[in-house]
Amino acid sequence: MPRPAPRSRILSAGAGAAATVAALSLVLNPPSEVDPLGALGRANASAPAAAAPAAAPDPVPSFLGVAGVDLARLGYRGPDLEAVTLASLSAPFSALPTERAADIRDRINTGAPHLAGLHQAKNVLHGSLPQMDHHVNAAKVAVAEAEESRVGAAQHLAEVRGAVEVAPPPLGGQPGVAVVAQRIGATMQVEQAAAELAAAEDAVAARQADLDARRARRQAVYAAAALADHETWRIDAHLRWLEYELWLAQAHMPSAANWLVLEERKASEVPIVTVRGIRVHRSLADSVRQLVDAAATAGIDLRGTAYRPVSRQIELRRQNCGTSEFDIYEKSPSLCSPPTAKPGRSLHETGLAVDLRNGANPIVSRRDPAFQWLAAHAPAYGLYNLAAEPWHWSATGQ
Repeated sequence: MPRPAPRSRILSAGAGAAATVAALSLVLNPPSEVDPLGALGRANASAPAAAAPAAAPDPVPSFLGVAGVDLARLGYRGPDLEAVTLASLSAPFSALPTERAADIRDRINTGAPHLAGLHQAKNVLHGSLPQMDHHVNAAKVAVAEAEESRVGAAQHLAEVRGAVEVAPPPLGGQPGVAVVAQRIGATMQVEQAAAELAAAEDAVAARQADLDARRARRQAVYAAAALADHETWRIDAHLRWLEYELWLAQAHMPSAANWLVLEERKASEVPIVTVRGIRVHRSLADSVRQLVDAAATAGIDLRGTAYRPVSRQIELRRQNCGTSEFDIYEKSPSLCSPPTAKPGRSLHETGLAVDLRNGANPIVSRRDPAFQWLAAHAPAYGLYNLAAEPWHWSATGQ
């Protein structure tokens, strides 16, 4: 009768069998943590969690219609260049020179900072191109290095697989524990080499995508820089033309105002609007607005009165000229104190004359700094002084 095996040997054999089973189980069903990027790891990975709702994509920046050009990111700090276009500066002008001049001035005041912004944007775009060229070249080097690593990883995988394929078969038919462990190690080496190759291929793809993106951005900036050069030239030429048109409009403003006075005196109702607190004829509204704003920039607080009806003119004649019918309707304006136009003859009745003051201070002297500023600038806005009255400015100078 054979002698029973010692308990220790039985336990050792059981442990070896358990190890063999565990090893074979590892080969057949490896945990996903062994290689989460490898084929086996991906096959045994749990199902992905539900994806979160995609956020709305950010708007793609653009410049002059070229997508992908972010001027602010490149260092531009000027005005919004998409808010002004050549078309917006080229709408038809008003037929009346007094209105046309104000419209042209508004366009010049809008176009001048836009042109300055275009010059700044052009410098930013051209200045960024050398750095973008450097980044593209650096990305090319990164792609070459990643490709070299990919080739090395592919060669390593081929070597590992070759070593596994030439391993000798086990003796006696059934593999032992050592052989199983050796096969497990070889399998894990193949998986690791395959994962390294996959990572190297992903790196090549990522580097190539980065290179393509940098090339696309550089190409967009090249295109935007060329368009900025052209647009700068177009806006500059248009502003020069507007300056010429403004000169023509200003030259025709006095004759147009004289014609307008005759027309409004025949009209039953005068088109009066309020601008900067002053009630003036509609044709002078923009000019008065621009004049008051320009004076404020120079430190002068222009205020005043313009339109008054015939009834108010009669009251002033009674106050300044006398109470008789002759005093009110026939007496020469120069005999009144202060001089006051006859009812029906004052430009104030058409809203084409303005009595101006500097804040609360009336302008009564030609030495007044406010008068001197007006004498230098008001004619450009279609207002001319009546020599006898430093405060009186009108579309005809009367």
